[in-house]
Amino acid sequence: MADLSDDQNLPPAGDVSLVSDEADVPEAEREEILREIETLVSDSRQSKPLDDEYLRPRRSGIVFPIVINLVAAAAIAGGIYFISEYFRIREDSIALESRAYFSAEAQLIEEILKENEQRLAQKDQEINQIHSQLAQLDEEKQNLEANLQDQVAEREAELRAQLDTELEAERARLAELGQSEETIAARLQEIEAARQQEFAAQMESFRAEAQAELDQLEAELSARESQLEQTLQASQEERTRIAEEAAAREQELREELGAEIEALEEAGQEALARITELQELREEESLLADRVLGSFTIIAADIQEGLSDEALSGLDSLERLLRDQAAVGAEAARRRRTELALASTLRSLVQEVDVLRDNIAVRDLTTSAEEEAALEQQRAAELITTAAGVVQLAEDAKAAGRINEARSLYQQALNTIPSLEKVYPGILELEANRRQIVMESTLGEAQSLLAAGSSEAAITSYLQALSDISDSEADPLLDVAAGIRAATRQNQQELLDAQQDLEDELKADLAAGDQQISQLNQQLLASENQVSSRDASITELQSQVETLSQQLATRQETLTDRSDDLTTVQERVTELEDQIASLEIDLQTARTRTAGVQESLTAARERTAELEESEAAFESEIETLTNQKSDFEQQLTSSQEQATSLEQQVVSLDQQIASLQQQLATRPVARTDEVSTATQAEIGELHAT
Repeated sequence: MADLSDDQNLPPAGDVSLVSDEADVPEAEREEILREIETLVSDSRQSKPLDDEYLRPRRSGIVFPIVINLVAAAAIAGGIYFISEYFRIREDSIALESRAYFSAEAQLIEEILKENEQRLAQKDQEINQIHSQLAQLDEEKQNLEANLQDQVAEREAELRAQLDTELEAERARLAELGQSEETIAARLQEIEAARQQEFAAQMESFRAEAQAELDQLEAELSARESQLEQTLQASQEERTRIAEEAAAREQELREELGAEIEALEEAGQEALARITELQELREEESLLADRVLGSFTIIAADIQEGLSDEALSGLDSLERLLRDQAAVGAEAARRRRTELALASTLRSLVQEVDVLRDNIAVRDLTTSAEEEAALEQQRAAELITTAAGVVQLAEDAKAAGRINEARSLYQQALNTIPSLEKVYPGILELEANRRQIVMESTLGEAQSLLAAGSSEAAITSYLQALSDISDSEADPLLDVAAGIRAATRQNQQELLDAQQDLEDELKADLAAGDQQISQLNQQLLASENQVSSRDASITELQSQVETLSQQLATRQETLTDRSDDLTTVQERVTELEDQIASLEIDLQTARTRTAGVQESLTAARERTAELEESEAAFESEIETLTNQKSDFEQQLTSSQEQATSLEQQVVSLDQQIASLQQQLATRPVARTDEVSTATQAEIGELHAT
């Protein structure tokens, strides 16, 4: 390596633009190239001075790296698209499964609600029937009262008609007998008063009988109404309880379904978060790969332009970037190690180029023309040795598996002899054209498939393009394609694992949900059994209601019979009305005959008016006498008060008399006569008073 480092004809070792063409030269071509190198070196007697023109390659060699970058970017884009499409399809399938599960839960709730609605509708129908029966009972009560009033009114009308008929007959009889009008009127009043008392007694008895019958019917109707109201209250309470149980059941199912939905949503969110995390890691890895490729491109450009400091600075930044970023997966770690090794190789090549340039500069300053000619001859002799040494190093690197290093050494061997500079680039240009044609056709097909939505077929086309542009099984492009396949398979495996985890979680959740549904169905069955027992009670109540309805029908038949009797009575009343009509005709005749009697009655009425006036005068006189009586009573009261006062005076005088008598008894006998006479005189005066 000392000879190699001192050789000023070595080309720049940092040209990485052709690294991807490391195994493009077949064995036969390489041997032919070596023979041409030996021939040209032996025939060469004069060499051109080594300067930057000979150290710089004639072709930049950036076409193929750009193609590789495009292929890698397309492969990464296809992988990202495939991953996103796969997860979208998986999310849709999970959503469909969730919707199917939730639709089953919703269908169960709907069936329970329908059953509860049917039960409530049945209860409402029973309650409406009871209400209609109660309304019918009220109507029957009103009809009974109305019938009673009608019967009483008809009976009163019938009795009144009989009374009128009897009075008219009596009037006619008395008139025929020639009785006076006053006698007839008095007689009629007596008859009417007697008949009124009889009719009142009959009406009272009729009313009592009708009222008793009405009270009995009302009591029966009230008992039925009370029983129906109790049944109605029980039905309403049962309906309320069923509604409350249904509402509680629905609320419980909805809460359970909501909890399951929340759990599934949380699981879905966790899966989406994991997917998002994986996508972010893939995007970060893709961005890092783009930055690394860009850094390598800039470093290669700096090396070609002789900017060693900028190239070393770029390598430092690139190495820091690669060490700071954590690798995701084994493939990324292997790629990271390869990139770090490539950066280290570029760093050593840049340093060797700097040393060679310094040596060339020193030789140019310290050698003369003769020495330079000798050096040229010596350099020409050393070219073969250098080229052979470089080729041997390339063979060793190739045998050791360091393909990039071997390719770089082969390139240096070609660049050692300037005359052969055009040979290998021409071969590379032809190969690049071939690869360009293959890439255009394959990439066009892959882009069409990608636009059509067939991401897997597009990735297969991209990988086929990498295989087509490779020349041998040792081509790194095959490793790139294999890496892309492995990464895609790894992503697919990770997605399948995530899918399997989600499916396991969903199956566990579905199993728990099925168990809960089974428990709920058992509870529902128990509730249905309770409802069946209650329905049996309701059926029994309905049978009782039917019995009461039959009793009501019997009562209605009784009322119908009574109505028939009433119809018979009404027919009798009609006959009596006909008789009344004939009697009215007779009455009209009697009225004609009694017109004169009416005139007599008018005179009698005038006389009665005079008597009424006399009666009024008598009443006035009676009032005056009553007033006088009041005055006399007042005077009598005053007299009684005076009499009371006099009685008190008499009592006082009696006391005085008694006192005098005692005094008289105590005096001497001689004066007894005188005193007695005087005392008797006083007593006489007192009595007179």
